[in-house]
Amino acid sequence: MLPLLDVFMVILFVFATIQEREVHVSTEEAASLRDELAQARAQLTAAERRGQEDRAARARAEAEAARTESEQLATARRELADAESAERRARMEAKRAREAVDQLRARVTEQLAAVGQSEDVVRRQDVLSKLLHQFTVFEIDITGADSGERVVNHCCYRTDPFVEAWSSCGVVPAESEALREWVRQGGGGLEDVLRRTRGGNAMTIIRQDEVSTFDLRLSLKVLLQERFADHEIYDGGISIDRVRCDGGAAQ
Repeated sequence: MLPLLDVFMVILFVFATIQEREVHVSTEEAASLRDELAQARAQLTAAERRGQEDRAARARAEAEAARTESEQLATARRELADAESAERRARMEAKRAREAVDQLRARVTEQLAAVGQSEDVVRRQDVLSKLLHQFTVFEIDITGADSGERVVNHCCYRTDPFVEAWSSCGVVPAESEALREWVRQGGGGLEDVLRRTRGGNAMTIIRQDEVSTFDLRLSLKVLLQERFADHEIYDGGISIDRVRCDGGAAQ
């Protein structure tokens, strides 16, 4: 009996050891699972907190966008109102200006009729004045004085067609070499005058009367064109009316 009892006790001890090991393993697994669960809960809590923060940030952004949009809309409405008000003022001012122009036109027409001028003449003068503001126009007139033995060619010029006064540029020699030398030495002051242009935009017109040396204006034109390549120099032909230099009668 004793050997059988010993065997039975050994078997019970083995079963108890196995059970104890299983319980120990189960306890470790449960602890591990509890740790994993705690980590999962912490991650879930962090995710929920981030979600709340994101929702709060989105709500703030939406509120800011709505506020900005409202402010922009209010600003746009104010600007539109200001523009409409400015347009109304502009229309009123334009109406008053048109009325003033109509009144002025009526007075000008009446005054022009009184002096025998037409509105078209005034319009042409207005166009010419604007052109002369951009382009310099020089006029050179050669007037001859016949002394019986020879013709003396007097030179006159002006830089504004609307001004009646002319200035003298001396006596123009008729001989070709003497004329070339006269131009080379300044042409009685013409060289300095012809260089006073508006940015290089210049036009020169040369005329002569019927008494002066034949075709002297053409010779002078060629010589001046050589010295002033940027000028437009025109042959003005024969001048019917004799000009007045320095306020006196043309010589």
